[in-house]
Amino acid sequence: MPPNFIIQLLERHYVFRQRDEVIGFLESHPFLVSLLLEARSKISVYFPEYPAVFLQLLIDPEIPKDVQLIASIRTNLSPDEALDRLNSLDEGWWLESIDRAQGELCIHVEFA
Repeated sequence: MPPNFIIQLLERHYVFRQRDEVIGFLESHPFLVSLLLEARSKISVYFPEYPAVFLQLLIDPEIPKDVQLIASIRTNLSPDEALDRLNSLDEGWWLESIDRAQGELCIHVEFA
């Protein structure tokens, strides 16, 4: 398991859904920790109202071993505005960093 201080640091910036499962996933994919910390600072640039960002696992029901960590930016923005900001995040940072995620992390918005 990642050291407690790393989990505590991540929990300052993210809300874990399925906490034990997310921690287990991060244990198996430790390279995501630094990327998640970087992502949170970038998210706050494009979503300056500092929305809650949730971490949860997405499991493909047809391929149970196909698991991905999802970072969901919760927002009250209009769908158009939220998607514009997400696209700006993609173009301004994520597309250059996505290879570091090795296909294990997806960032998207969810509406409150």
